[in-house]
Amino acid sequence: MMPNCELLIEMQHRQKNSIDQSKD
Repeated sequence: MMPNCELLIEMQHRQKNSIDQSKD
């Protein structure tokens, strides 16, 4: 469960980064 949770968080971070890059 821990790894799954970490993976989910990482995916969210990646999405946020992608959005931030597109915004710039």
